[in-house]
Amino acid sequence: MTWVAFSALIIAMLFVLLASGVWIAIALMTTGMSGLYIAGGAKTLLSLGSISWNSINSFTLSPVPLFIVMGAIILRCGVAQRFYAALAIWLRVLPGGLLQSNVVSCSVFAAACGSSVATAGTIGTVTIPELKARGYDDRLIFGSLAAGGTLGILIPPSIIMIIYCSIVEVSVAKLFIAGVVPGLVLAVAFMGYIGVRCLLNPALAPTETEPVSMGDRLRSLGDILPLFGLIFFVMGSIYLGWATATEAAAIGVLASVVIAALYRGLSWENVKEAHLSAVRTTCMVLVIVVAAQVFSYALVYSGVSRSLTGWVIGLDLP
Repeated sequence: MTWVAFSALIIAMLFVLLASGVWIAIALMTTGMSGLYIAGGAKTLLSLGSISWNSINSFTLSPVPLFIVMGAIILRCGVAQRFYAALAIWLRVLPGGLLQSNVVSCSVFAAACGSSVATAGTIGTVTIPELKARGYDDRLIFGSLAAGGTLGILIPPSIIMIIYCSIVEVSVAKLFIAGVVPGLVLAVAFMGYIGVRCLLNPALAPTETEPVSMGDRLRSLGDILPLFGLIFFVMGSIYLGWATATEAAAIGVLASVVIAALYRGLSWENVKEAHLSAVRTTCMVLVIVVAAQVFSYALVYSGVSRSLTGWVIGLDLP
């Protein structure tokens, strides 16, 4: 079988499995194992053990469970809910009202937990019922959450960035630094879009008329500043070279526990649920990493990677 036919076969298999609703890890693993069997027979499957071990036996991946625990504690102990409510007091005057709070909250929470799914799910759980009750446009509600949630991939500490660094062996700190400005630019762009849409069609977002006293504004800072402080402390220690990504993640877990305790949300049940959620998420991430490495090894073993590289070089492009 030529490398072109082999590539077409396994890519088609992968897309069929994903389109049929199979879990990503299962789809990648099935396609990778099938590719290895086609390329070299049953003996090639003996390498699965070493591939799996080498994929996750990486110190670079150690911040992943720590950042996930940090985000889970913030979520389970009520910190995120209080943060959103406090932030909404300050941003309600902007065009789009509380929709702007969705984007800013997603940006900040993304920097606290590193996961797009956790970001969108957490902020969405808090905001969707409230915004629907106030009469905000459904498409803008869900659009702002879907767009804002994706900032978890880009704004550090991003779990995806850590996984990428472990695979290609580049600096986590440098990639984190590289993600800050694009992440903030995207957040501002999302807010600008919401603002323009609501100025052109005020019916999309009702005007917030409830009076807010200066005392309420000042008290709300007590729910805003701790989370900002956590982010600046964790990321600042990485950027300034005071701590590695792993050490900063451990510091973040400890700081999140302290914040949760100050908010009186630190109970045994909340801590247990946070760690169980973190274990589930971490296992899911690592299984996907292993499956992706098996798929990648199938491409290398079959000669697809080498042939594709040679074909591109043969084009003699500038």
